[in-house]
Amino acid sequence: ATAPSTTMSRLLIVESPAKCKKIAEFLGAGWRVRATMGHIRALKEDLTAIGFDAAATPAPAWRPTYEQIAAKSDAIAALRREAAAASEIYLGSDDDREGEAIAWHVCALLGRDPATTPRVVFHEITAPALRAAVVAPRRIDMAKFNAQQARTMLDMLIGFTLSPCLWRGVGFKPGLSAGRCQTPALRLVYDRDADITAHVATPSWRLTAKSQENLEWRGVTDLPDEAAAAAALRAIAATVPPVITVRERQERVATATAPEPFITSSLQQEASSRLGMAPKATMRAAQTLYEGGHITYMRTDNPILSEEAKEAAAAVVRLRWGEEFLATAAAEPLEPAAGAGATTKKKVVRRKKTAAAPAPADAPAPQAAHEGIRPTHLETTALPDVSPQEQRLYDLIWRRTVQSVMAPERRDVVRLVGAAAAAAPLIQTTWDRTAFAGWRILELEGKTESEAADAAAYEARRALQPASTVPWTIVSAEEHRTAPPARYTEASLIRELEHRGIGRPSTYATLVETVLERGYVEKNTAPPTPVTVRGLEIRPATAPRPTTRTERTGGERDKLRTTALGRTVAEWLAANFGDVVAYDTTARMEAQLDEVARGTRDWPTVLTEAWTAYRDRYNAVMATAGAGRTATASSRTTATASSRTADFGDGYKMVVSRKGPLFVLEREGEKTRFATVPATLSLQTATRADAEAAFAAASTATSGDLLGELEGDPVVRRKGPYGHYAQWRTARINCKPTDTLTDLSARLMEKAAPPAADAVDRQVGPYRIRRGPYGLYMFKQTEGVGRKPVFVGIPADTPWATLTPETAEQVYKLAVATKRAASGGPKKPRRAKKASAAGSGVPDDDS
Repeated sequence: ATAPSTTMSRLLIVESPAKCKKIAEFLGAGWRVRATMGHIRALKEDLTAIGFDAAATPAPAWRPTYEQIAAKSDAIAALRREAAAASEIYLGSDDDREGEAIAWHVCALLGRDPATTPRVVFHEITAPALRAAVVAPRRIDMAKFNAQQARTMLDMLIGFTLSPCLWRGVGFKPGLSAGRCQTPALRLVYDRDADITAHVATPSWRLTAKSQENLEWRGVTDLPDEAAAAAALRAIAATVPPVITVRERQERVATATAPEPFITSSLQQEASSRLGMAPKATMRAAQTLYEGGHITYMRTDNPILSEEAKEAAAAVVRLRWGEEFLATAAAEPLEPAAGAGATTKKKVVRRKKTAAAPAPADAPAPQAAHEGIRPTHLETTALPDVSPQEQRLYDLIWRRTVQSVMAPERRDVVRLVGAAAAAAPLIQTTWDRTAFAGWRILELEGKTESEAADAAAYEARRALQPASTVPWTIVSAEEHRTAPPARYTEASLIRELEHRGIGRPSTYATLVETVLERGYVEKNTAPPTPVTVRGLEIRPATAPRPTTRTERTGGERDKLRTTALGRTVAEWLAANFGDVVAYDTTARMEAQLDEVARGTRDWPTVLTEAWTAYRDRYNAVMATAGAGRTATASSRTTATASSRTADFGDGYKMVVSRKGPLFVLEREGEKTRFATVPATLSLQTATRADAEAAFAAASTATSGDLLGELEGDPVVRRKGPYGHYAQWRTARINCKPTDTLTDLSARLMEKAAPPAADAVDRQVGPYRIRRGPYGLYMFKQTEGVGRKPVFVGIPADTPWATLTPETAEQVYKLAVATKRAASGGPKKPRRAKKASAAGSGVPDDDS
């Protein structure tokens, strides 16, 4: 394709200014490219902007009212000037619902007819793609625009009606909000927390054995209790000779197919797990890569590549590893693994799980207009104009794109099942080795594997046949307990949102960010807890003996959990509007919006159905002035006028502050005390017993835990604002909650030791002179309130012991001047950041 004639002045309007220069270079003379800087018009921040009327029967007449975004006034003025000078105007916003809406609003702004204004669509910023797009423009897809408009109005309807109800039910209007997708995201974390709290660990005993062939065996099934484990070990110990008899042998070839190209959600998940990038940072980096022409459009849920992209990836594979590493070359039937005496020969296909879980049957259809996320030029691996983080993300996308066209990995697997006694439980040993790396060769590059050791272990197992015996050296059984469900990470929460059909690729990162910013959810990092594992063990010709070992379990890193405020909000909304923000309701709304985008559903109907489902409850809540909850005799002695306060009696209360719920103890003549609400409680569930326990725990934390005595003086562990610390005499050191007196004694004694013979600590007027690890230094103690002192070294030939305040001042000023000259002069004071305008407190699920 060739671009139109350059004799006319053509204006292409895109979304981002970062695209303009590169697109203009590709289109050449006669084209000007300008950006809207995102959305230029939006609904007014009021329910009247969607035509809402709570009293309207049977439903409001949904009429959107838009206004220009004040912050975009400069961009709007520039667009009008450029449009006035252009002979033709093309709309080049992104090819999704938001882009379709931006194109429609540009037409409204410039007085253009959406039905006739050329609409340019491209999914990558390359010369061929752009030139092909401008010679074959289409028109604005009004069905997609209607779907975006309906989504925005639906989000405003639910957010702007449920949030005021929440303010009446919980309180503190500025900080609380509800949303069509935001609240289900919160509920997912809340429900997972509840599952973890309700989890009851189930014990079982796991049998393991080691044999002389350097094989490790493990029980096929766990034993129910210690008595069963002891009986099994006694039966094994009584069997002579002490050998494991092979009862079954299996040999197979396992294959793992290549992963699919990235979509928005899987990219966010993989970047989180491999690169440690938050979803919002991932999308920001991907946006930069797209605008730079390095990758295709990054908001998509369609993992299919174009034929041209597949061929480009295949060319890379042929060049680097050869034809056999392509998927088409490996599609031939596989020969079963060799091995005389093998009782089973079969091929098992093991697909690599994609990041996205299988969607429900009624899940929304993919946005097929976009292909998967891929590089625009696969021959390019190093990008000269990006940050290190963007380069790492590009490498991840490049590798996944190439892998998607590669052959499956094949592994030879051998499994032996045996027993160490006739009546003993079955045990098994399994080993596998790489027969053909396939797509995983990219994962193995740069890593070293002990192929000889793998081959030896594999052959040792292959040599054993049914009825073969191998002497065992040790058999043991250990107690294990079932673990609770894992808390969500940002990546796994996005996976669950996608699986349930909540939100869209463009909203996942924003949803996670919103619940964090609102203070409903927090990231939790906790060290693992030492746990004593009980066991039994036998060796040949010995009776079972008890064993113990310590393992660390339960550690968390950046795991999501609800705060007390988040639990209070989730429980109130579930009790009063649970059906409105239920998982299936939100997913059904998404499906309805997809129908609008396909032109098979009327958009006002979506809003009407959503509103009528909770209209009566909304009107009932808004008619109240915030009556308090009914108190139960067991937990609350009185009902309060404020619905954000629970009064437990005798001065004990729970209030919802701006940072979440707090326990308060108010008694006449006493100072008001506060205590932290435990992670499992909320305003709706806390009782007086919980409040008393919280104040007791706070008192213990203040007084500290007595760890013992050291040289006749107590050692106390306390918790301060920066963590735990231990104190003995005048010594105070940081410590862990699990440290014992033995762990801390040496450090405390060293901290409290008298100063060395050559120690220096001299006060000369306002100046303090000390000896540090690098020699003498001094600082001025009256530098000003709130200012940090400036520490300077004292020259070795300075008679520091005889300095007067006057001579000390001379030495100090000279040292300060020398220090600043060496560092390039005095630092400029930081400029205070301007305070941002306060938000409305109502979410924008599609921002």
